[in-house]
Amino acid sequence: MRPEQINNGWCWGFAEMVAESNKNAKVIKSDDYKDMFAGHYFIFLDGRYYDAENPEGVNEPQDLIYNQRMKAVISGDKEALKILRNLAEKDPRK
Repeated sequence: MRPEQINNGWCWGFAEMVAESNKNAKVIKSDDYKDMFAGHYFIFLDGRYYDAENPEGVNEPQDLIYNQRMKAVISGDKEALKILRNLAEKDPRK
């Protein structure tokens, strides 16, 4: 399963699994933040936000690829959506 697929329906389970393996990780629901699309779950750990598409973490939850993709979909910005899909497919370990 690709990270984008995890973040499209399986994010809660993924976040819970990560939190179970690291007691310092906190599961966050996007509904608690401004400028976030509702229904997404992600991790806060050591001052950074993580989800399946952002294993390296970001400084602000609004910077998660999931949130950026949802903004692009809503606005109809096809070029931004293409860029975000390419980012999501990159393997951060390479």
